[in-house]
Amino acid sequence: AASVEKHKAEAFGVEQNGEAEAKSIDLKADAMKKFDGVGREHEEFKLHLLKEERVELAGIDVNRQIAEAQAHVLGEAVKQAKIDIVGGDGTFLENFFRSISLAKSVDGFVAKSDQAQRLVGGDDANIASQLAEVVSKAGVGSEDIKNLSVASLLAKLATQEGGEGVVAKITDLLSRGKK
Repeated sequence: AASVEKHKAEAFGVEQNGEAEAKSIDLKADAMKKFDGVGREHEEFKLHLLKEERVELAGIDVNRQIAEAQAHVLGEAVKQAKIDIVGGDGTFLENFFRSISLAKSVDGFVAKSDQAQRLVGGDDANIASQLAEVVSKAGVGSEDIKNLSVASLLAKLATQEGGEGVVAKITDLLSRGKK
């Protein structure tokens, strides 16, 4: 726990340092206002790029330090856990780390995607209404949706050996049922 706090403090320090550098660059930009014309614009552009770069690098470093702290905490938790893994060839750990990686990927996708933000931006009713809207725009009715399960069954049976005869019988039964 102390190590995590230390990493957080270091991350905070790096972030503060980055902000101080950005403020320094802003002050330099104010001093550059004495220039005129193209030279001033060019210098401001350079300063803006430099500022953005430093802020981004500081943010990346903060995220790296947080990830290190989280990895350390997870490592300590796994070390303390009483896990008995019987058999296998490391598949458990591969799946465990793959699931963590997948979760982080999904989090990143949702955080960076406007479409995903809109999709999950509400309650369950929001998702249901969006799904209903998509289905209605496609011209699919409730009867069509009911028939999807029958169509799925027929497709599965058709791929099995001798399935053509079974499909023909089921199709015949369905047509009799509609009469």
